[in-house]
Amino acid sequence: MQSFTHQCALFLSGLAGMTALACEVERKARTPIEVTRSALGAGLGEDATPTGFAIDEDSGQRYLLDPELGILEIDEAGNAKSIWSPTEDLPRLTDLCAMGGGRFIAAADGDGYVIDVASGAARQHFCLEPGWDPSFDPEPDVPLKHLNRSVACDVAAGLIYGQPQTVPRDGLATPLRSELASYRLSTGADVEWVPLPDAAYHAGGMTVVRTGLLLLGAGSSLSLFDADSGTLTSIADLATEGVGRIEALSIDRETDTVVLLDGADNTLVTVPLDALGF
Repeated sequence: MQSFTHQCALFLSGLAGMTALACEVERKARTPIEVTRSALGAGLGEDATPTGFAIDEDSGQRYLLDPELGILEIDEAGNAKSIWSPTEDLPRLTDLCAMGGGRFIAAADGDGYVIDVASGAARQHFCLEPGWDPSFDPEPDVPLKHLNRSVACDVAAGLIYGQPQTVPRDGLATPLRSELASYRLSTGADVEWVPLPDAAYHAGGMTVVRTGLLLLGAGSSLSLFDADSGTLTSIADLATEGVGRIEALSIDRETDTVVLLDGADNTLVTVPLDALGF
């Protein structure tokens, strides 16, 4: 992949009165953004509400996650075939990433799971809850919940990433914090939790560009997260290309593209990586 250099500077945010870290990520010059859009075909159903999308890096096979239907294989024509169905005891699954060999990491609010298609098993593997952090002291007696809409796997580095957002359980107040969390792929143990500068930020999709560099999508915008510096940098807004709501995303290494699931109309949107400066 393209090498990256980073120039970071500390600046004071006068509006918030807090210190934040800004980082400019140098990439090669972008080409004009030209996207292609493809509809999902037979096998999905009119009432489907897919929440996750993943591409197996080794095989190139594409997968879709629907909370009710489970995991589906997507063929070249966009047709879907079910390969795994969730059991009633599982929470609503919100995203997935492919580990290869018919195994997946799936996210839900508060927890992450390992799914094995061959056996049909889904077991809780890691926690998307930051309550253990002693620096986090919300108002007393305020019940909280931890939302998570995206997950990413770095199989080579043995890491899982999540992007939990902590909110009051009654949903009436503003979000309390938003973070980028990493875990050991082998054990599910916490590695690091990095606070994001905007508590309202909540990614619908996330994927690994290279070890330590993640591409996140929220709304119609794409951002880069640098794990070394802990910075989140906006790189593109795809609203002018017709993207309404990024629900999931994954990189196709064979075609050097990023494929987005647009939740606004349940279509797949393909963006060349060189259009984003990679």
